[in-house]
Amino acid sequence: CSSCHGAGGEGKALYPPLPGMLSEAEFIATVRAGRVGKAMPMFAPDVFDDATLRADFATLARLAVNGRKA
Repeated sequence: CSSCHGAGGEGKALYPPLPGMLSEAEFIATVRAGRVGKAMPMFAPDVFDDATLRADFATLARLAVNGRKA
């Protein structure tokens, strides 16, 4: 996520900030499906498993609560 969305998910250039934007289910679904018509590719479970995505979501949720401080 950080290569496009920044180290703390704060967003960069065309890529939106991540913390607090989606529910966990929406986050995982977006990572799996990508964003059609946008620069977000899809990532299959062999690239990022669900446990990794849940951990990433938890980190992003903490960043949202803490004002996006890494």
